[in-house]
Amino acid sequence: MSSKGFKLRLVIGWMVGVMLVISLPLGLVWKQYAYVNLSRDLLAAEKERGRLQNEVMLLETEVRALARPSRLESLARDRFGLVDPGPPILIQPEGQVLAGTSGSNGADTMNTASWRGNNAWRTDGF
Repeated sequence: MSSKGFKLRLVIGWMVGVMLVISLPLGLVWKQYAYVNLSRDLLAAEKERGRLQNEVMLLETEVRALARPSRLESLARDRFGLVDPGPPILIQPEGQVLAGTSGSNGADTMNTASWRGNNAWRTDGF
């Protein structure tokens, strides 16, 4: 029985050795396959990152365009019906002369309005 046990151990040893020899190239192939897949994923991620960076730059440009005062003013006029109030109107009590104006009542250099009483009314909007 010892020679039979010895032969069985020898056969099992050879089988294990052959499996190890076969698994080495298989491991190398698996490693190269994994490397190629990771490289493809990396390239796809870099393309996606570039696309997203372009989209972010486009959105930042749109935000800057939306925040321009001229665009906001045109939106206010077109959508909300706001109008340009024109030059401000100075309100003064009756009989009081404005300092620094030419003419008798100052009407030729600035728009004026007067009121009676103690309350002033805003005429240039809020």
